[in-house]
Amino acid sequence: MIVFGWGGGHKVLGEGFFVHCPNCGNATQWTVVETSKRISLYFVPVAKWSKRYWMTCSVCSGGVELPSRQFAQQVLAAALQDPTEIPEHLERTLIERFR
Repeated sequence: MIVFGWGGGHKVLGEGFFVHCPNCGNATQWTVVETSKRISLYFVPVAKWSKRYWMTCSVCSGGVELPSRQFAQQVLAAALQDPTEIPEHLERTLIERFR
């Protein structure tokens, strides 16, 4: 008997900035998450594809998709230094994505 499965999964990469959520109205520290599609064999992941990166609200799970892994890493690095202040070059991209 072969046991296999497929579906989606997510992995929390770290804590991002404190953001006022346009969806639920709460001001919380958002989380940077990687989502992907995967196949497993005997509950062991065999393949992953379609990776996407998100910054999500910790209250309502609403969020914005980040353009790339590199951008997600920049968000995490900047939030590690000061989670209350978003650098200007990151803020422009995030504001565009909130619309």
